[in-house]
Amino acid sequence: MNRNLKDFIDFILEGNEDETYYTTLVARPKYLTAEERSTIKSNHNMLDIKLCKPKKDVDIYDNYSKMIYRFNCNPSAYLDKKGQPLPSKCKVVYAGLNPVDILLATKKFRQELAELEFRAIESNGDIAEVYSRIPRLFLKNCVNSQKRKRIIDVDVDVEIEDTQLESIDNFLDYLKEITTEDQFNNLAVVFTRGGFHVLSKTSAFNKNFHTETIRKIAVDFFPKAKEVKINENKMCPLPGTNQGDFYVSFFKPSNIK
Repeated sequence: MNRNLKDFIDFILEGNEDETYYTTLVARPKYLTAEERSTIKSNHNMLDIKLCKPKKDVDIYDNYSKMIYRFNCNPSAYLDKKGQPLPSKCKVVYAGLNPVDILLATKKFRQELAELEFRAIESNGDIAEVYSRIPRLFLKNCVNSQKRKRIIDVDVDVEIEDTQLESIDNFLDYLKEITTEDQFNNLAVVFTRGGFHVLSKTSAFNKNFHTETIRKIAVDFFPKAKEVKINENKMCPLPGTNQGDFYVSFFKPSNIK
């Protein structure tokens, strides 16, 4: 088992292995060269979505690993708008950070399906095409139905160069100084191609320490960052996978500081 992946799963699950999570394969054309982008016609979109829920005699780590293996398919499995295979380097695996509310997702799915059926019947449209979209429609609603915000993500968009490593160390040292031991233990960092994500468990928050606290501190420590934001899409690149030509890694500062 990939250690980065295992540590990430342990962090987000918090021992609650009866809940459902998801991973998604996303096309990121910005990782292509200018020449490749001139011929490959694809938007930033979800290519595939898979749910992850433990099954009898199959642990959660195997479940996540199998999902990743399924994404490692023939390059021709995912095509751009012109029918051309998407290069592997523009495909990124993202992981949902919070559990899916399956009941809410089912309710949204049934409402949306009913609307699509009604419109197709009223316009003498292709009802078979509507039904062919059922699996993806349900999965899309799963992604958009969060059970609760257990983990909040502060996304720091900054180039990770040698000169930035000291700033990252200083940033983590400062967080350690202003937090309790429990709060610091509930922080994690995911290093990505575009910078890093600070993941924090909401159970450790109080009026003096919360997501906005982390965001403001990051702004001060990384003035050259393109953007420092609270990530509203509730997912980040999956540790243990490649993001373009960059290997996504996971660290718990309390373990390495």
